[in-house]
Amino acid sequence: MTDGFGGLSHDPPIFSEWVKPAGVMVLLAPHGDGDWVVLVIRRPSTMSEHADQLALPGGRFDGRRDRSLWDTAQRETAEEVGIHVPRQWARGFLAAVFIPVTAYTILPVVAAAPRRPPVVPGKEVAEWAWVPLGELRQARRDVPWRLDPNRLVPEFPLLWGTIWGATGRVLAALLDIMGGGEDAH
Repeated sequence: MTDGFGGLSHDPPIFSEWVKPAGVMVLLAPHGDGDWVVLVIRRPSTMSEHADQLALPGGRFDGRRDRSLWDTAQRETAEEVGIHVPRQWARGFLAAVFIPVTAYTILPVVAAAPRRPPVVPGKEVAEWAWVPLGELRQARRDVPWRLDPNRLVPEFPLLWGTIWGATGRVLAALLDIMGGGEDAH
């Protein structure tokens, strides 16, 4: 299995000037067909932000507990899905994504587990699934952005919901660096 992680940055951006910094974990595990699966969660409908959305584990930077956005993504992943991601799984960072509606800027941290770790969902997770990257490659489509219909953004309609918004942008960037991005659909 080729790892495909060569396009990732190994230097996290300086985020001290971001209004609302956040970190998300793009947690990958090997799939039986030589590809990868990524852990995707659904937020509960009772949440004040991002309710009922498909997302990646993660959340807002907490300066009292986190020294970096890696720490944020790691802490939030442990809290939300019960997975403690060790540093040796870290592969790098995707480009930061700004979310205009909430003013968050999220840094996607990419980590690769040697096998699928057990998921123990916390209160901020209504559902979860390991989604094959091949399924995302096939489902990907570009649609007009809700905030600017002249701009196309990626989304991924799946059987259990549609991945869109910032999560869609993160997963499209992941597919672009791992092969099977824009040219594959």
